[in-house]
Amino acid sequence: MRGKQRFFTGAAAAAALILVLGAVSPPKAQVPAAFVDIGYGARPMGMGGAFTALSDDAHAIFWNPAGLAGLSRSELTLMHTKQLGLIPYTMLAYAGRLGTWGAGLGVLSSGNDVLRETTILFSFARSVRLPLLGMSALG
Repeated sequence: MRGKQRFFTGAAAAAALILVLGAVSPPKAQVPAAFVDIGYGARPMGMGGAFTALSDDAHAIFWNPAGLAGLSRSELTLMHTKQLGLIPYTMLAYAGRLGTWGAGLGVLSSGNDVLRETTILFSFARSVRLPLLGMSALG
């Protein structure tokens, strides 16, 4: 139990450091991966992108990290397509329970040999009574 507390304390400290460094560093773009923003996952996109309130699976990493607190089992989701038949677009996400926490890791990659963008997300959440609380780090 004590080891888990140290892990989550360290993870929270790392997330806070990433947030602080992200706030003071100059922005590279206003919206990450905006040139390939076609959505993430069949279920969320099948709902027209209105998935924030319902996010209760591995897609919560991208839509609403607080939904990870409600996971009952580990999940893996994958997607690959070619936008306009030209630009490869790949999404991978894994989410699961870590004690009383829900956590997930997601990777978005798009582009070709000339222009490629990869985004890595780490999200975690814990139920602290309703409403749920979640946080993500984007790198």
